[in-house]
Amino acid sequence: MLNLYLIKKITLLSQKELGILLLIIIFPLLILVEMVKEENCIYII
Repeated sequence: MLNLYLIKKITLLSQKELGILLLIIIFPLLILVEMVKEENCIYII
């Protein structure tokens, strides 16, 4: 019973905040990827 309640609560949170969490997680990763690409281009040149 408690597990079902927690799962429902987590799913509600994920539905509301999953986008924000993804942005918080993905944007730094995208920035790091771009930095690595620029560094690789410099190394290649």
